[in-house]
Amino acid sequence: MRPFLLLGITFLMTPTSLWADDGSGTISGTIGETQVNVSIWTEQSDFYGDGNSGGVSIMTRPVARDDGLRALAIGFEGSDFAKGALTSFEISIGDVAAESRSEYFADLDQDLQVVITRGEKRGDSLFLAGTVRGTLIWRQLMPVSERKEDPSRQLPVELAFDVVVANEL
Repeated sequence: MRPFLLLGITFLMTPTSLWADDGSGTISGTIGETQVNVSIWTEQSDFYGDGNSGGVSIMTRPVARDDGLRALAIGFEGSDFAKGALTSFEISIGDVAAESRSEYFADLDQDLQVVITRGEKRGDSLFLAGTVRGTLIWRQLMPVSERKEDPSRQLPVELAFDVVVANEL
């Protein structure tokens, strides 16, 4: 199982009462037709590497429950963020309306447009900014025996992030 998929499943199963109300930075833009501006979940967002290469995990609290959107997760790895040398990039948003655990998801295979505009490491913190644009596809995660995707259920996203994440140590 890919690490980001496992991370996303774990995140979707975490009780919302444990989520922090404030974070260090925000993710803003549009998800479908919903305008969002949400703080990151600092305790669950981190990085490893030198600030321009390695891996990053950014998570939020629920985005817009009334619009059917749970938490947002962005994860990526690469060898040179500033030059767009990403080996992986995934974004997911939990789906409130589904009876089983499900999400909208996309990775680089779905033609996401990703631009990292800042990746600056200072001490144990990474100051990171960028944008992501693309279309997420709905998928059912649980029960595992019934996993499936529904390409007819799509969710366009156009987001900017400006965050500070701590080293995973």
